Amino acid sequence: MNDMSTDGAARPDPDSREQGDESRASRPQTDDDLQYLFKTTALPILLIDPELDGAIVDANPRAQTFYGYSRDRFQRLFCADINVLGADVLPVMQEIASWEGGHAPRSFCHLMSDGSVRDVQVYAGPVYRAGRRLMLCVIHDVTAEVDTAQFNRLLLDSIHTAVCGIDAEGDFTSINPYAVSMLGFRHESELIRRNIREFVAQEHDDEWSIPATGAILQVARDGQPLLGSECMLLREGRDPFPAKIYATPVLRHGEVVGAVLNFFDLTGKREHEALVTDLANSIPGGVFQGIVRTGREFTLSYVSAGATRLLGLAAAPEAVSLATLFHAVHPDDLEPLSLSLDQAVGRCSEWQHEFRVLTGDGERWLLGRAQLRRRSDGGVLLNSVLLDITEKKQLEAELAHAAHHDALTGILNRRFFEQNLQQAHAKAMRYGRVYSVLLADVDNFKQVNDCFGHDVGDEVLRGVTFALSQRLRSSDCLARWGGEEFIILLPELNVAAAARVADLLRQTVSRLSVPPLEQVTISVGVAEVRLDETAQQLVKRADEALYCAKRNGRDRIECAD
Repeated sequence: MNDMSTDGAARPDPDSREQGDESRASRPQTDDDLQYLFKTTALPILLIDPELDGAIVDANPRAQTFYGYSRDRFQRLFCADINVLGADVLPVMQEIASWEGGHAPRSFCHLMSDGSVRDVQVYAGPVYRAGRRLMLCVIHDVTAEVDTAQFNRLLLDSIHTAVCGIDAEGDFTSINPYAVSMLGFRHESELIRRNIREFVAQEHDDEWSIPATGAILQVARDGQPLLGSECMLLREGRDPFPAKIYATPVLRHGEVVGAVLNFFDLTGKREHEALVTDLANSIPGGVFQGIVRTGREFTLSYVSAGATRLLGLAAAPEAVSLATLFHAVHPDDLEPLSLSLDQAVGRCSEWQHEFRVLTGDGERWLLGRAQLRRRSDGGVLLNSVLLDITEKKQLEAELAHAAHHDALTGILNRRFFEQNLQQAHAKAMRYGRVYSVLLADVDNFKQVNDCFGHDVGDEVLRGVTFALSQRLRSSDCLARWGGEEFIILLPELNVAAAARVADLLRQTVSRLSVPPLEQVTISVGVAEVRLDETAQQLVKRADEALYCAKRNGRDRIECAD
């Protein structure tokens, strides 16, 4: 193990594997050396025997506090007991143990005694104790950094604009999926550590001639923003396309360490300055982050401008509170939304839910998705993306309406009416509740089509539909049965009352004006349900009464026996 840092923590040297005997001479070799290291180091340290399946030989006081185990308990545990990989960590441990020197830190997820999980980086190197070759492992807790990185990655990936980060030399440090695709690649791993210079075309004397590479690198080195410079970028490093680039410096402790680039494809010169500006400031989704703690206490820690726009909130993102966030939700969807979040938090599982919000522009449907992560303090971190699915829901509603309604008249179709009829019949059979059915037919409709055409025939059907609808109760059910036939379900009416309704409907239709026809009339058959028949038998009796009305001169009603 190499010498200690100024804060007392042991820091393995990644190059010590090549240093041979010189490195071994600098390692602590005695129990006194190890005891001193255990007492003075502020980070958790574990001493592990790789020859005994990763048995934990010793742990310093800081490790005991961090993991929540006593020293005696630690000495009965193995690496697999504290690593979420379980026994799968053993081959990794054996490989590290075979090296002569220390190594670059390895990332793992370690289990605490209370069942919580922490993200850690482990620095390890060989030491010798009583002639045994052991591994000294220094543990660095990086959970907070991982949480932050995960949220930043979600934010970056949710933006439908090409965004990448570069260091002062122009090497890519991060790149979102949209930018990866625009540059002609499939995964960010193909671009990380490549240089922005590879994707800027050689400068030449034309309208795109600007010192593009120099201007971009100047932002990464000097901190002067680049606002909308046009240049030629290379797709897959060879195929040029016109682009506009925005660059903003990245500061760390007041020093410029790189830049964030936004770039937009201007292929075909179809985009103008106003459109580019809009795209630069638009995010077609929203992001918010919250932390749920014990007792359902929810703290809103971040809301993007895109989320405030989706929710129809006028306030700046930093001024949005949890109350204003939920105030935008449709009252009928508030309880289901809260329940779905509670269930996801309870399981610490992925969350997905559709809900409505009320904005100044009306009602909007949103799809919320989130990855949940349990924190060491017992809270649950919720990183959520909101997507506008209003058009999708409208299409679903239109398809559902089309499945249940007649395209010409807008009233129920035969299939959906039969479902309503079966429900009414089941209620009648169970509770003895009476109901009746009217079957109406437009008189001489074939002659209308033959003499005046189908357009006039369609107007007749729409007019009859309107006339019938105006005289029915909200509890009645009107449907197009087929062709020029209509069927009406009248709950709670016996045959006598149903006959009066039928005659009123007949008179209303007879006053209908559909030029060039002089008059439109209907014939109606009426039938009251019997407790010993099916719904289909009831409709058949109404149909027989209708044909009786036709035979007896039309423009009349007949009641079934």
